[in-house]
Amino acid sequence: MSTRSIIVITGLDNRHNSPQTYRFYKHSDGYPSHTLDVIYHAINDAENVLKGDRSLSPTKMHTDLLAGKLIGHGTSQFGMGVKLEHESPSVLKPADYGEQEDLEFIYVIDTTKRSISIYGGGYLGQPPVAHLSKGELSEKDILRDEKETKDLMNKIKSLGFKFIHKEKVKPKSNLVKIK
Repeated sequence: MSTRSIIVITGLDNRHNSPQTYRFYKHSDGYPSHTLDVIYHAINDAENVLKGDRSLSPTKMHTDLLAGKLIGHGTSQFGMGVKLEHESPSVLKPADYGEQEDLEFIYVIDTTKRSISIYGGGYLGQPPVAHLSKGELSEKDILRDEKETKDLMNKIKSLGFKFIHKEKVKPKSNLVKIK
């Protein structure tokens, strides 16, 4: 069975420096250890383009540059593994996630904030908003004891991107203070 996912890239485009959002569909291998590998190589390649072109700001990742690199790095001998499904000349809004009900993971890359959020972690049989309403996955949920995933997350962090996770909730103490 395939692990279906979407990758959403949102931020500013290169041409007009205006809001831009892309949604990509990944039919198989959508789990973090594979998808983060594709994302890492796309970001790394885009960073190298920025470093090599003096006309571009080396600190400003644009959506269109990353989108092209994502398609390239998602392609293998089996064909295009990451397909552009939706493009919107606006900031990210609920409709940009689509209505597909068999997704297991949602990856949101914000090029302006240089952040990545991961939602999901299992089949719900509901539109993406059901995964989004549960909030970002915790780092523990993303890792699931996979060293490879942790290494990929560290590589992506080394490129200046951060991961947005659920906040750890401190358990309330049952101790009562005696006065």
